[in-house]
Amino acid sequence: MRIVLFSPYSCLSNIGVRILSSVLKCNGHSVRTIFAPLWFEPEEPPAGRLYPEDMRDQLLPLLSEADLVGMTLMTDYYAGSRQVAGWIRNGISAPLVWGGVHPTLAPDECLKHADYVIVGEAEDSLVELAEVLADRGDPSGIPAVHGHRGGSIFTNPVRPLRTDLDELPFPGYDCSDQYLFHDGRFKEMTDVLMQENLAIHRGSSNPAYKAGYQILTGRGCPHRCTYCINHVLSALYPGQRYLRWRSVGNIIEELEAAVAAMPYLDHVWISDDSFFSRREEDLREFSAEYKRRVGLPFFCLTSPTTLSEEKLDMLMDAGLFAVQMGVETMSANTARLYGRQFMSNDRVLRAMELLSRHRDRLGMPQYDLIYDNPFESRDDELETLRMVSRIPRPYHLSLWNLRLYPGTALFEMAEEKGIVPREGDLGERWFYLRPSKFSYTELLLRLFKEPRLPGWVLRLLISRPLPQLFSLRIFQPLGFFFSFLRRSHVWLHKAMTVARFRVRKGQPAQ
Repeated sequence: MRIVLFSPYSCLSNIGVRILSSVLKCNGHSVRTIFAPLWFEPEEPPAGRLYPEDMRDQLLPLLSEADLVGMTLMTDYYAGSRQVAGWIRNGISAPLVWGGVHPTLAPDECLKHADYVIVGEAEDSLVELAEVLADRGDPSGIPAVHGHRGGSIFTNPVRPLRTDLDELPFPGYDCSDQYLFHDGRFKEMTDVLMQENLAIHRGSSNPAYKAGYQILTGRGCPHRCTYCINHVLSALYPGQRYLRWRSVGNIIEELEAAVAAMPYLDHVWISDDSFFSRREEDLREFSAEYKRRVGLPFFCLTSPTTLSEEKLDMLMDAGLFAVQMGVETMSANTARLYGRQFMSNDRVLRAMELLSRHRDRLGMPQYDLIYDNPFESRDDELETLRMVSRIPRPYHLSLWNLRLYPGTALFEMAEEKGIVPREGDLGERWFYLRPSKFSYTELLLRLFKEPRLPGWVLRLLISRPLPQLFSLRIFQPLGFFFSFLRRSHVWLHKAMTVARFRVRKGQPAQ
């Protein structure tokens, strides 16, 4: 069967679609993969996250021989994916299947735009769907597949979780029959395009803008945060182990294959939600094998509750050069709201102090914080700022808009309080945006993203009466200028990153 997979993700790595491509090829199918990174500003409303209309006439010829088209999406990419789905369903006869996080959270809604939806982990169900359609059979009994049949909709329960992740093939990075929407047109993938687009991501941990390889060493997360889809996904599989790990040998084999195929790789990005939650004996084996057989610098994620001196030491010895830690809030009230009350500020600060003690071997640690939270009071925001003033130096704060993803506990709370509307597509009404007004607390967060000023200055700026003074209406006109600054920084970062990469490669920066 001739299958085309379409990815709207801004990151070219997209491990999910690359594994699906490999799985389909292993089962004898011909696969074309199309990457159309949908870049958008962090505060751009979902309805505005669309592709240029002239992309349609370039896309459809690439799909003309397809027997099945698959699309993967998160809620962030819903509007653009719906747009592309309309082009596909009106332009070619091949059936369209959607999978990924948003179709799993809202399958009925997604069936308005696709012929089939796969709920949960999709590898086995997609293969079975392709085989049944190739034989002109009836797909209505395939586990995890929802779809149209006549004038009605059929549904099926999810498949049991795969317990042995080593059985899956590695993500496919072969450039053959891959296309990238780049500079306004589709181009056949080349090593140069691959290298450039793998280099423009993860800028805070990749200051040299060099190509990194993203890998997942497991699936799932040890935490159950109320804003995150992990607790929703795990609830689909009651009584099953949601957090699963690949073997060290399997991980190293993938990395060896990647380095051999892409000799330009500069580092590895381990993107598990908390790589440090692996058992100490696993990390000891990984560190020894990685140092011996891979040897590239690597970057990973951690959390305050999984970081330890022993794990950090062995990973640094293997080549760990940077760490990103999910802090999210330093307000006790907000931590309870997020289901993270076990991550007390004392525990967070101890983890930060541990990273600071190793600043001679690690790069600047990156700490994630969520802002624009409609549930927070000004006192909650000030408590976080007060704790920020105590963070050991150096550090970098990575600030994230709160995302109210459908199905999460926080989304349901937002519905109850009228923060998001109850009517309309989930793919559009999930998005929360602080009104365009001046926020003194957010301004201070941005000023102290990196510690250019001493902590006592921040403590002075949050002491009375300054927060009360800057909340007066006289300062609200600054909100429009402030909103413009917030909305422009991602696009500016991308443009500078691409320019620096091209200058380094001897190409015009354009």
